[in-house]
Amino acid sequence: MNSNLIYDEKNDNLYILIYKLGKGACSTVWFAIELNKFLETTKQKKINILCRALKIHNSEDFKEEYI
Repeated sequence: MNSNLIYDEKNDNLYILIYKLGKGACSTVWFAIELNKFLETTKQKKINILCRALKIHNSEDFKEEYI
């Protein structure tokens, strides 16, 4: 992963990855901060911030036999 920012266009959420909680065979779990409705928030003064644990699948480590 090259950046600590992930933008979800579908839901308009921005995730800031803070630190890695753990790693498994097919994924990594990160502690992250979520900014809801990111583009809408830039036009307003209210910011909704949530703490999240994000599970990110590692495509390079993923193997068919785990399915």
